[in-house]
Amino acid sequence: MIKEKRWVHIFLLIIGIGIGAYMFLCYTVNPLGYFTNQKGLDYFDNEDFARKIKATYIYDHPGEVEAVTIGGSKSGSIDPSVMEELTGLHYYNFYMNVGNFADYLRYCTFFVKKCGIKEITLVLSNFESEGYDQTFKGNAYSVPALLEGDLYTKVTEPLSYLMTDLKTVYKRWQQNRTYNILKADCIYDGMRNRRSSVRRHAKDPDKIVNGPVLGKKDKQLKELFTQKAAAQTDRPLNLEALRQIRDLCADNGVNLRVIVSASFMLDKARYECDAFYDYFEEIVRICGEVWDFSDYNPINMNPYNYYDRSHCTKEVSELVMRTALQEGFKGYDGFGQLLTPDNVHEAMQKRKADYEAYKEEYETTGDIVFETIEDDSYIPWETEWSTPGMNKSAAIMAALGK
Repeated sequence: MIKEKRWVHIFLLIIGIGIGAYMFLCYTVNPLGYFTNQKGLDYFDNEDFARKIKATYIYDHPGEVEAVTIGGSKSGSIDPSVMEELTGLHYYNFYMNVGNFADYLRYCTFFVKKCGIKEITLVLSNFESEGYDQTFKGNAYSVPALLEGDLYTKVTEPLSYLMTDLKTVYKRWQQNRTYNILKADCIYDGMRNRRSSVRRHAKDPDKIVNGPVLGKKDKQLKELFTQKAAAQTDRPLNLEALRQIRDLCADNGVNLRVIVSASFMLDKARYECDAFYDYFEEIVRICGEVWDFSDYNPINMNPYNYYDRSHCTKEVSELVMRTALQEGFKGYDGFGQLLTPDNVHEAMQKRKADYEAYKEEYETTGDIVFETIEDDSYIPWETEWSTPGMNKSAAIMAALGK
């Protein structure tokens, strides 16, 4: 009997050691980057659980992060150091892949009520009109327990990542072996890392334009001018979330600024339609003031200002922010308009007229004439990627040999 008990104890001990060893393996391999904060890493992959990583960083640094830009991936190119220069507040870039109003409301609430944020710059991309909530995309887009979880969820969430399935752990281990941290985002500022795009542009700007930017031009022009986007139905949910964000900030003394980011013409195929103009007008009526940079202006008609059809350069984003925030700044003529309930309908009618003019051009010629790198609408790129946040990262500086 004693021997049997001893063997049971030995068996349970072996099982316990095995489970502990596997948990340690998961922690070390770090699937989806879940343990980035706990491990003290200062870089992460934006395809990981970036929402959790960045929210945890902001929560863990009360007083240090005073304000945030929040939006989809288009807002990733906004430099927090520029925002700090313009506002006097220490900004953090809380961009998220697959931005959506459900998450904007969720994280704005967290930042206001749990992190003491003083100012929020909500950067809309118009992409949000495609849907309200993107959590169906997978764990990387799910809501971390830090935000809404009870005690049980906050305990079990890390345990679930410590017991990630072996196939996922092995796949991540293989990725880690060849991962280049110079492609990673930096935890200190949250910006989207575009070093590789900057270097490709420096070597051959036409290659980027003819590939990621204009590579599917024919298909996207057809979608744009047949108004494929007209079937979208989640816009009322988006507008209600925006009202709640507005009221949340007003009730808690937080300054809310709303900016609609630059949008390349082909990207408009995802949302441009008659119903969108009504939706846009309602956004302005809810907010009172909205800076809009998404219309058919020359900068948005120049493919050399974009990494791909959806994402503008850091230089264009800086032009957006200086135009909207810097008093007396002379920006690019026709790029950016402060919309109010008094002028938004007129602005949407002009936008619709511009759309119809381009549609006629397309139906007549089968194509659209875009701006070029020789035009003054081209905003030159920097030659090397560098941000103050990145410069604080010992790991990234070491990888750069500095």
